[in-house]
Amino acid sequence: MVYTHDMILNRAEELRTQGQHDPIHLIPNPDTPGRYIIADGWTRVQACIQHGVLDELLAEIHPHLNPEQAGWFGYQQNEGRNQHTDYDRAMFFLKMIDNGETATEIARKANLSKTAMSFFMAFRDLPEDLLLIVREHPVKFGSTAAYYLSKLYKHAGAKKAVAIALRFSEGEHPIRWLVNQVQSITTPLTSKQATTKKTIRYANGYFKERVDGFELVISVPEDKREAFSTALEALLDTVAMPIKTGLAPATPDHDADQD
Repeated sequence: MVYTHDMILNRAEELRTQGQHDPIHLIPNPDTPGRYIIADGWTRVQACIQHGVLDELLAEIHPHLNPEQAGWFGYQQNEGRNQHTDYDRAMFFLKMIDNGETATEIARKANLSKTAMSFFMAFRDLPEDLLLIVREHPVKFGSTAAYYLSKLYKHAGAKKAVAIALRFSEGEHPIRWLVNQVQSITTPLTSKQATTKKTIRYANGYFKERVDGFELVISVPEDKREAFSTALEALLDTVAMPIKTGLAPATPDHDADQD
C-alpha cells in the first residue's frame, strides 16, 4: 500500500484526538516464534512509531490464519477505506501471483471480471519512471490510467508516456482526456474508406472487416447469449494474444500488512 507522509500524519492525529476504535490484526510469524505479522493495521503502527501517539495498540491475534489468508483479510479490510487505491490493489494482486496464485483465482476472490483484472495487471508493465508518478498521485492513476499508459509506453516509449502522465497528473484532466491522448497516438485516425474492406448489415446489427481488424455490433436474444458467448470466446482464443504474466515488483514484507 502507498503509505504517504500525509496519510500517516492524518492517522496519527486521529489516534491522538479520538483514540483507537478498532484493534489491529496479527498472525503469528511462522518463521519466528514469539513474533507476529500485521495483517491489518500497518498505518496505525507507523503513526505510533513515527509520531509517538500511543505507547501500545490493542491487537487481535488470529492464530489459525496463514500468511495468504491474512493477506486477503487485510485486503478486505482495506476495501472499506477511502485510501485504498487501484495501485494498492494491483500491488497486492501481483504479490499474490508471485506467491503462486493465478490471475483467474485472484479475480474470483476479488470479485473482478477478466477485463478489470487485465487493467490491474497493467501496473506491472509500467517502467519505474511512470511508477514514480503513479505513487505520487495514486488516487488519480487508477487501473484504467495504468492500462492506457502501458499501451502508450509499449507503442511510443517511456519518454512520451511520462510526458503524457505528467500532464495528466498536474492538470484537472478527466480520465477521458488521458484515453483520448493515448488513442490519438497509438491509433491515429485514417480515412474510413481506406480502412473498411467489407461491411455486412443485419436486422440486429452489423459486421465490418477493416484493414487492421474487425468490428462486430449485434443484438443476441437472451436464450442464445450463453451459446453465442461460448462460441465467440472459443473463436477469439484462436487469434487473441493473452497478456503476458511476469513476476511482481519487489515489495516490502509488510505489503500485506495494510490499514
